[in-house]
Formats: sequence, C-alpha cells, structure tokens
Amino acid sequence: MAALHKSKLAIEALIAKTIQQDEQLNIKVKRVASIKGIGQVTSVALMVYTKGFTAFENGNQLACYCGVVPFTKSSGTSVRYKSTVSPFAYMKLRKLLYLCAMSAIQNNPEMKACFERKVTEGKNKMSLLTL
Repeated sequence: MAALHKSKLAIEALIAKTIQQDEQLNIKVKRVASIKGIGQVTSVALMVYTKGFTAFENGNQLACYCGVVPFTKSSGTSVRYKSTVSPFAYMKLRKLLYLCAMSAIQNNPEMKACFERKVTEGKNKMSLLTL
C-alpha cells in the first residue's frame, strides 16, 4: 500500500508539473477550478477528457458527453418512459460533476439557496444535481 501511495503522489506531482509548464493549459485549469465546487482533480479530468475543450463544437455536445443532459423517450401517446442520459455519455465525468455539485450545495450559500428554491418548486433533486 505504501508503494502504491508513493506512486500515486509521484503521478500527481508529474501532472501538476506538466500543467504548470504549459501556460495555456495552466490558465484553462485555473479557470475551471475557479468555479465553486470544482477542484483540481475535476478540472484536470475535464482538460484530459475534452482535449482542453477542443473536442466539441459547442456546449451542448460537451454536456451530452458529460452525461448531464436528460433525454426523454416516448412510444406513441400513451406510453412514457423516465428521462435518462445518453448511453454514450462518459460516466466518470458525470460522477465527478455530481460530486462537485454536491460540494457546491453544501459549501456555497448561494448555490444551496438556489437548490432549495428549485426543490420547493417541485423539481427532482437528482435532476437538479446533474443538470
């Protein structure tokens, strides 16, 4: 376990060094990390999985890839299904963003007030956390 922990720390140090060496990447990571609730791990993951936000043409494509956009399914007029995310969504990013949303709600009074207001309006808690 000690060897694995040491390797993990070495890899994290190498990632941090690589980010600091590239000025544009460093600026992007700092901008993403400045969003309340998003930390260093999530900002680096977003940079890696989205190729520095260059892999997508617009925000809608990025949101679908991250799995935060629900898609409705319907069959005819009488059968309705629960909204789900795309099966092509990258679930690791969705989990990271969910944890960031939970952190923001717990630690940011403005986000908490907005969340509680939407819940009192009748919105589903899980849909608020992932949207």
